[in-house]
Amino acid sequence: MASGSVHGADHSGGGTSRRSILARTVAGAAGLSALTMAMPETPAAAAGTGQGVTDWVNAVTQFGADPSGATDSTSAIQQALNSLSKTGGVVYLPTGGYVCNQARLTPVDGVTLQGAGSKASVVHFDATLNPTLFGTVDTTRRSFCIRDLGITQTNSSAAGTAIDASYFLYSDFTRLQIAGSNIGIDINGGSAYYNWVNWCQITVAGAGAIGIRIGSGSNNNHVVGGRVQVSSVDTGSTGYYIDAKSCSLQSPNCQEGPGVGIDLGPIGVATTITDPYLEDNAVANLRFAAGVLSPTVIGGTIENDTQFAPNIVDNGAISPIILNARTSHGGDIYAHTKAVIGNTWQPEDHGLISWAYDPAAISASSAIVSGTAYFVKLPVRYVTTVSTVWFDIASPVTFPPGGHGFFGLYHVSPGESVATLLAAGSADAVLTAGGVQSVAISPQVVTPGYVYACVMAAGFTGTLALGRNATGGAANLNLPAAGYRFFQNTTGNGTALPASITMSANAAPPAAFWAAIG
Repeated sequence: MASGSVHGADHSGGGTSRRSILARTVAGAAGLSALTMAMPETPAAAAGTGQGVTDWVNAVTQFGADPSGATDSTSAIQQALNSLSKTGGVVYLPTGGYVCNQARLTPVDGVTLQGAGSKASVVHFDATLNPTLFGTVDTTRRSFCIRDLGITQTNSSAAGTAIDASYFLYSDFTRLQIAGSNIGIDINGGSAYYNWVNWCQITVAGAGAIGIRIGSGSNNNHVVGGRVQVSSVDTGSTGYYIDAKSCSLQSPNCQEGPGVGIDLGPIGVATTITDPYLEDNAVANLRFAAGVLSPTVIGGTIENDTQFAPNIVDNGAISPIILNARTSHGGDIYAHTKAVIGNTWQPEDHGLISWAYDPAAISASSAIVSGTAYFVKLPVRYVTTVSTVWFDIASPVTFPPGGHGFFGLYHVSPGESVATLLAAGSADAVLTAGGVQSVAISPQVVTPGYVYACVMAAGFTGTLALGRNATGGAANLNLPAAGYRFFQNTTGNGTALPASITMSANAAPPAAFWAAIG
């Protein structure tokens, strides 16, 4: 291999778009320049740095690693690492492009592989010849650090893993630039604890590509800053996959991938994500697996340029907390907050989006008047899709020919005084059945704020009563008519719900009826 083809290769991805500039700032460019120090070239120079380095070797001058890339450097670099097996220390890899295709480089406990910078010292491997560049060959746990180095997988048709950190302990991977592999950094099993991925730029490709994976059994691992870019077209690709306990991602960045930006698996218990920047990942920017316990997201930006494309997908997380995440859908900006505090039951625990109150609190019933529309105001904390409306039918009725019942969903646009009907469905069957019942409506995307569940029936025989837990006056304490939580509005309705209502005309209902949306 010619030296010009590998020396100091730039795999930054190029481009000066708004997103690429933002991605670089997320990595903390100013901080990186201060953290990347000038590297000594000799053991004597290393001893004089005052960094506390007592055991230091140069892989080129002392062990024959080839910075031109003309010959394979696997053996030389491994010998340099092995030379510090009894004392620990630093193996320095000077500026150059190194080819390592003979075998994986096996970490040595207590040793740091130190480059001259992620664009200056670059290790190249062909995954068809060497599927994993760094990784253990046994189950011995060890501490091993890799810093200020570039890693490039050169065969575009191969899978390949840049760093397999199984069985690593108290290790860090700092200021690395990884390109071309199928998996960037794999902390996957083997009780790999207390490892840190700091300010790394990772580009992965191929089917099922993963930038950083922290897998089952690898608890208490952490990612700080940096960026993952997925250049694959496979929707099964993921920027960050976390399926281990008590891990954290601080300022992770993944944009425009074909799959998921951050994917939390079912074992990703108590994962904390702080200040993420996730944008336009096709399947979802953020996804929670069913049963994952107590994931937390604090702040950051989670956005799509396409209106209401998949953004945050919750497949059934238990007690998730999302605090003040900025979400954007097609340019419209919202604040996403979803917090479950304490041991109280929430709508999500029942597979619902929002409710007036816990249905266990329904304590009585009150009759409604034929032709009058009754409304319940329900909070929505994040962008979601509503497809069902629920009420409790405490006393069912029958409908002779010409009788009709409806459940519907209304919305008031910000600054407006009129609520508009979004969708409605026939409630004839559920009003005659009784019990807590739902009616399907055409799916409606709703944004943070409030929506109104509505029930109206006309021409029925018998007394139609709904489940409730308080009088209407008490439930609307200190609220103006236009802001009532529970109200009635319009009379004389028959074959359809009103297309709109004027909010200032709201009147107190006989009771605080229970309602929900799902």
